[in-house]
Amino acid sequence: IVYYLTQLQKTEGPLGLETQDLEVLDGLCDIAVAGQGLAYVLGYDYVGAKNAVDDANLSKVVDGAVIRTASGKIAKPATYAAPDLTPFI
Repeated sequence: IVYYLTQLQKTEGPLGLETQDLEVLDGLCDIAVAGQGLAYVLGYDYVGAKNAVDDANLSKVVDGAVIRTASGKIAKPATYAAPDLTPFI
């Protein structure tokens, strides 16, 4: 993905938006639709699982801020709770 993003040329598109931005957003939406479709075919509860993952990710926010490691990765504070996805399979 990083390689693809570096190869896109920025040109002005509709409404003055950058073509690169439009292509990236379109690609992200395609990835989400493909993932949701696969989850459906496999019989997974995608919406329930996504909500559980979102809740887990939001538990990384403490007092409106995230703590980062020296490398810039978001750290998992004591309040972090990993999602239990077993009910959604």
